[in-house]
Amino acid sequence: MIEQIDTHFKGIPNAICCHRAGDTLIDCGPASSIGNVIESLGDIVPTTLLLTHIHLDHAGGAGKLVEHYPELQVHIHEDAVGHLIDPARLLASAGRTFGDALADFGETLPVPAANVHALRDGDVVEGFEAILAPGHSGHHMVFWHDVSKTALVGDLVGQMLAPHHLTLLSTAPPEVDVDLWLQSIDRVAERYPSTLGLTHYGRVTDVAGQFERAKRELRRGAEHAREEDQEQFVMWIERQLESVPPEVAESLVAALPPLEQLYLGYDRYWSKRDRP
Repeated sequence: MIEQIDTHFKGIPNAICCHRAGDTLIDCGPASSIGNVIESLGDIVPTTLLLTHIHLDHAGGAGKLVEHYPELQVHIHEDAVGHLIDPARLLASAGRTFGDALADFGETLPVPAANVHALRDGDVVEGFEAILAPGHSGHHMVFWHDVSKTALVGDLVGQMLAPHHLTLLSTAPPEVDVDLWLQSIDRVAERYPSTLGLTHYGRVTDVAGQFERAKRELRRGAEHAREEDQEQFVMWIERQLESVPPEVAESLVAALPPLEQLYLGYDRYWSKRDRP
């Protein structure tokens, strides 16, 4: 049984989800809301933390979690290990993306090297297989739980809050690669999961539908960024947000980078390709 822990990031429900299977956690959320995760765990002492990628909304609280549970073992793609042990470069990059809003994520502490373990594609930890799924970031991973046919997907299929189908993709620079992202979605879809676990947000059983929505919105976003300037792109996203209740829109954007940054991620992607 995989359950969801609402981190209540910035006091907002349904913004960032930490998943739990027994004493294993997947994506703990940022440092600012780790206290809420610890409170929700109660007497449960987690032994394993699996991180889909290093971004602060997914992994920023790992250091504080290890501070509270010193025996906790943290697993992340081998390319991101150094950022957990010494988050200085990570925080500098996040500061360029979030600006003053970086403070919302709290104090990101280093994780002791002895607690950090490098993952490669295909590694299995506590019944979860790590699947390399780049696109959102170069080291993004999905964790496949074969027993329950559940895929814990991080940012792979965007931010969506059922039953509303509006799907937003986090596409801030520098590592967005639309082609790889689409391939990653297809790779995970080949496992035919019965359930998806989204960090933003929660349990999704309309699996095929969410895969298709994510691919459609990724392509649409790329084309809008290719054909429009930054202001027009932001207005396009804002119009989409008007289609859902305000509280849903608040949850969807709570952990997103500023909308201007979403444009810049696509723009950087296109700058690496030949524009027509």
